[in-house]
Amino acid sequence: MDELGKIKRSIQNIKGKTSAPLFVVQVEKVNGATCNVNYDGCSLSDVRLRSVINGNAEQILITPKVNSYVLVTDLSGGNLTDLAILAYSEIEKINIKIGETTVDVNNTGIVFNGGQLDGMVQVVKMVEWMNKVYTDLQKLMALLAVIAVAPNPATGALEGKAVFTPTTPLPILADFKNDKVKH
Repeated sequence: MDELGKIKRSIQNIKGKTSAPLFVVQVEKVNGATCNVNYDGCSLSDVRLRSVINGNAEQILITPKVNSYVLVTDLSGGNLTDLAILAYSEIEKINIKIGETTVDVNNTGIVFNGGQLDGMVQVVKMVEWMNKVYTDLQKLMALLAVIAVAPNPATGALEGKAVFTPTTPLPILADFKNDKVKH
């Protein structure tokens, strides 16, 4: 038997061993990591929003909108006692937790790690503004270089020039851009 035949046979064996009933239901109420659904006029409770509920471990929790439809599987093999959602017609929010990193997504935006840093910088606009500040500093340095600032004690005439040496380098986008997060 060739490789493709072996793969097809393996998939057929897996499918035969793991087939679970699938059905579409309407979400009535969401309760944390579970929800209540309506299945053909019957209310079913404690339907898992994900197949494994494991406390505070790494997780992705997708919360469906109330009154939306979800595809549910029966992990109990037809007893309707261990149900889990597989697909969603509408999503209210998504919460992701991996180690100490969290991401919360809903229709108002995305919040990383609780939002303690007050938002994200629009890097291109920030660098454009910083370039203007840099240009202003260069102009200020040139203007100060021609202004006499110290009076000569003997004559009273202004002598010497103002010295201003900015230490701000020209801002470059690559110095501020974080390629791991894109907006």
